[in-house]
Amino acid sequence: FAFGGLSCGGCLDTLAGMRAGFKAVWASETSASQARMYENLTKTKCLGDTFGEQVYNAKRVDYIKSGQPCPDYSRSGSQLGSQGESGWMFVKQVDILLHLRPWAICLEISDNAVQVNEGKEVAEVTVALEVAYVVHARLIQVWKYGDPSNRTRLFMVALHRDLGQAAFDFQWPTESFSSANAPVARLIASQDEDVPAKYWRYDDITEFQVWENKDQPDRIQVISRTGAGMGPARLPRSIQSWDGLLNGPTSLGGGGRHPELHWTTGSEICRTRLTTPKEFVKAASLPDDYLAWCSGYADGDVDKYAMMC
Repeated sequence: FAFGGLSCGGCLDTLAGMRAGFKAVWASETSASQARMYENLTKTKCLGDTFGEQVYNAKRVDYIKSGQPCPDYSRSGSQLGSQGESGWMFVKQVDILLHLRPWAICLEISDNAVQVNEGKEVAEVTVALEVAYVVHARLIQVWKYGDPSNRTRLFMVALHRDLGQAAFDFQWPTESFSSANAPVARLIASQDEDVPAKYWRYDDITEFQVWENKDQPDRIQVISRTGAGMGPARLPRSIQSWDGLLNGPTSLGGGGRHPELHWTTGSEICRTRLTTPKEFVKAASLPDDYLAWCSGYADGDVDKYAMMC
């Protein structure tokens, strides 16, 4: 089955499609370095802008996966939805999809999209697709499928009505993990001695008498806070246990930090560290050599590619 990707980014959707047995035929992407990554991985052509002429005239494929930019829908973003700088793309992509008419479509975006503008954009995309497709939507907590991250994403699967009853019979994959066996951050943590000096922080941290979400491995366990809100990426305000979930990656790699791996409750917190690119990559179930592969395209800044996970 032929596979096309809209806004392929760091090629995570492409890797997923290939793992599932699809043959990558084309993709769209405006970042020149990421377009080169896609062409190196698939030996096929990246067609540039999702909304450009090349994509509009692209070969019809069986399946299209799309992950349009999330900043205008995420909790830490503008929350302007389709009125934001890039938020219009989530809605506008429907025109391309209805023109290309694949048998199957999978759209992904921040789970907060259902809250932005009271879910107006999500409803608009659903109604537009339903002209030709049966649409199934679900908020998915990724840890239930093995990624030790607190991330939740909105997935929308659309199957063409010409498939008949099969379009209605779609079932979501069975969850593999529960609160009884949640995959926790410690499972993908790098050893302290392997963490570069630039990720360590030495400010004063005082442990909470009672942690937030203590003894809940399927949640982020917050052991201390240095202030309200998320804080800057270089010094996140949430200090988290290794025995809960990892925070989802932000565009600059912030969101939280952790004490040393051997730290135990009641002990002094001498230093904390940011999540490293290697850990973010592991939390997304990416291949071990993903970062090494990215380094040939990242102009020396591999960190930003890890955040795309």
